[in-house]
Amino acid sequence: NVQIADVNAASTTVTMGSEDTTVTAVYQESGVLGDFVVTGTDDGYSFSGDILDISGNGEYTVRMKSGITQTKDRIRIQSGSPTITITDLNLTNNLPFEIQDGNVTLKLDGANTFSTSHSDYAALQKGESGTLTITSVQGDGSTYGSLTIRSGKTGAGIGGRGSYEYDKTAKDP
Repeated sequence: NVQIADVNAASTTVTMGSEDTTVTAVYQESGVLGDFVVTGTDDGYSFSGDILDISGNGEYTVRMKSGITQTKDRIRIQSGSPTITITDLNLTNNLPFEIQDGNVTLKLDGANTFSTSHSDYAALQKGESGTLTITSVQGDGSTYGSLTIRSGKTGAGIGGRGSYEYDKTAKDP
């Protein structure tokens, strides 16, 4: 005869005959890659070192794994036309979110933050080709969801790499 005190608790007492023992349930998340949980419509993503690489054309959702509130892991879009929903991400890295190539749609769900202190990188760095569309999780441009960008002293919040040359000449109209 087994009696469980509270089946909905994170840990509970289980009585088996006259013996009491404490059992702690452990939930194993699927799709855990580093500090992220990733789901997607195709297999166009991988994780190595501290980088989540996305190179597919599917729809993906990326969130922090349970118990993680901030990570030095980063996200890199290599190519493709992915739609990525980010949910409550807090990335702090030299290059937290990088789009090398591709047409990326970024959907915001919850409060997201990308932070870098590096002066040559943007917190959300976009390569020279392709497009970036940022919208709400509903996809209608509403104010649901947010993205806070923090960059280094001279780095851009959203933009290209600091070493690209550009014309600094100011002209009067």
